[in-house]
Amino acid sequence: MHNIYLITLPAGAYFAVKRQDNSIVFGCKHIFFINDDGKLETFEQYLLEPALIFIPPFSNTINLTDTGLATEYIGEQFQTIGQITVYTFAHPMLLENVGEGYYAETIASGVPVPGFAGTAPEPFLSVRFEIILENPAIVRRSVVVLRLKYTDYKNILSRARTVIAALASHADNYMNPNPSLLTINALITVLSNLIDEVNNGNHSKIGQRDDVAANLYRLLQLELFYVNKTANGMRGLLQLSGFELAMEPHSQPVPAQVIIKKIKKGLEKGTAKINIHPLGLYNLRYFVEISLTPGIENSWVKTLEITNSRKLFLKNLVYGQIIYIRIKAANTKGTGLYSVPVRFISTTK
Repeated sequence: MHNIYLITLPAGAYFAVKRQDNSIVFGCKHIFFINDDGKLETFEQYLLEPALIFIPPFSNTINLTDTGLATEYIGEQFQTIGQITVYTFAHPMLLENVGEGYYAETIASGVPVPGFAGTAPEPFLSVRFEIILENPAIVRRSVVVLRLKYTDYKNILSRARTVIAALASHADNYMNPNPSLLTINALITVLSNLIDEVNNGNHSKIGQRDDVAANLYRLLQLELFYVNKTANGMRGLLQLSGFELAMEPHSQPVPAQVIIKKIKKGLEKGTAKINIHPLGLYNLRYFVEISLTPGIENSWVKTLEITNSRKLFLKNLVYGQIIYIRIKAANTKGTGLYSVPVRFISTTK
């Protein structure tokens, strides 16, 4: 069963996620679901890092404890199948806020110090898992999200106005917003006035404007959790909230040209792993072709067609043979350009 979990850490403790560009950021309160690979993943498609929990995609007996242990019912008893890792920093207030509720390590914050949840003596090193959905049919479409950066003050203001108007109009469904609509509306008024002052030439208010926008963004994040818990996966109710549905269709452009970052030999004989720069789109299909004579167009042969950019593996390569590799991506809007061909020699016997 593909449960959705709200994972919460108390102040001072963080979990790590890997973004699509392979950078690591840290958070303390986010919604995760179990993806088809059995890993915990956010709706931004960020993977929990390190991936110490691998859950069978159709299991209905998974238990996530308040100490971060994942257990599955095996052989008439629950057995541990994974463990959340939490991190602390010497100076967490000096982490860099990179938006969407995530933070990046800085020189001033100190390096992340890992520890397994529930095993360290400090009582705050524990994880609270709260199941907020249990229906696998609605995992990817019946949750609302906040697709904004904390620095995007104009859209933060617009979204906040939309949300409080929607929640106020449907008070019978959303009876106890948390934070209150009055609290959010007060910050809306302050931010609106500061934007007007800056637009009228008072540039000394820019810093204050950005601080208020960041605070309003955090209030929206809290309201987002309230809405998801209250609606409990009911799509019709979520649509009344003023937030954006996670899997609502978006207009997407034709994919850009694929850029191959690196090709490295695989662990098995005659294999290679291809890493590409993320295109920032969804529902993509990747086509991998190889050639021995890249200057001759009809020499290119398709060897792989896949939808997951993390699984761009080539197999059955001939040891010592020089090949050229190119990739293109496609979606419903069209097909992007091939990448620049990259030369590769299989060196794994």
